Amino acid sequence: MCIIMLIPTIRKSVPCNLRRIVACVAYRNKMRTKIVRQYETNLLSSWTPNVATCRIYSTESDSEPRVSLPMLVIDVEPFKPSFLIPFNLFFLSFKTIPQIDKEFTMSETFQGIKYAITVISKALANESYDSLEGLVAEDMIEVLRTKITTLSPEQKRLIAINEEDIAFQILSDISVTETDEDHSIQIKSIFHYIPGMAEKKKLESAFTFTDVSKFGDMLVCNYTFTRKYVNNVGGSWIATFVNHYSINVLS
Repeated sequence: MCIIMLIPTIRKSVPCNLRRIVACVAYRNKMRTKIVRQYETNLLSSWTPNVATCRIYSTESDSEPRVSLPMLVIDVEPFKPSFLIPFNLFFLSFKTIPQIDKEFTMSETFQGIKYAITVISKALANESYDSLEGLVAEDMIEVLRTKITTLSPEQKRLIAINEEDIAFQILSDISVTETDEDHSIQIKSIFHYIPGMAEKKKLESAFTFTDVSKFGDMLVCNYTFTRKYVNNVGGSWIATFVNHYSINVLS
């Protein structure tokens, strides 16, 4: 009761001007809070659609779904590198292969394989199967033709490889087969590539291999090249196995 009776007394003791100032400040604070809330509401209502629009159209991954290339040859295991390859290659290069082909060198052969896959892959992407005669085994051409006819135009374009698009290459296996009539050398290789990587690297001043994820999914191709020798005379290198696929189809 004493406290309630003191309130009018305290109010009377406060100068009139001071009470007006306090009331004015309180009113201004209330108006500022109201204005800020209205501003925040307007700001959110006007900017949220724009932010959503930028989210949808600012990145390629959001605006255009990535196209994946299924395996051209199904029910086969992807090639994998072996830790025994260096030892196997060393043994074959210094003992077995010179008896079959004295001019054989792994560096020149692998460089030729690298060029061959660019020619073969572009022919497959364009469905120019006649141009593959003498480059790819006939039974392999038929397997690839059957699969490629089921692909979309976007998927077919993913098959083509430019040499500048190759991220790295690996020797998967090398072997020598000997019979009474002939000999053959077989080389299995793995290539990882990104279509258009050369152009994308020009746009990136500090491009590194760890940045490839933002350029789309990487693709892999597995090739087996075989060369037969009769009386130590070698024929042409023939692609006896060809497979292309997006690396994400394995996950």
